[in-house]
Amino acid sequence: MFELEREAFLSGLYKAFAYAAGPCRICGSCVAEETDSPNEYSKKQRKYPEKGRPAMKAAGIDVFQTTRKAGYAIGVIRDAEDRFALFCLLLVE
Repeated sequence: MFELEREAFLSGLYKAFAYAAGPCRICGSCVAEETDSPNEYSKKQRKYPEKGRPAMKAAGIDVFQTTRKAGYAIGVIRDAEDRFALFCLLLVE
């Protein structure tokens, strides 16, 4: 999503903003998860701070309703064997 947002920005859509799906998966190992005290963690310690994007649900976006209104099928995962899809959101003006 970072790359898509960047492409939109470079194309002249300077208000482009991306929302990710689920937890951050940018790094192989996470500095925030490795710290003994989350209160001592600083965003300055992130490896790629420019690539981090908030999750849609962290911003209060109803992912199920938004996805359905966009015409995609989405449902609740009931079993570990169920297939799932991740949806991200790019906002442009």
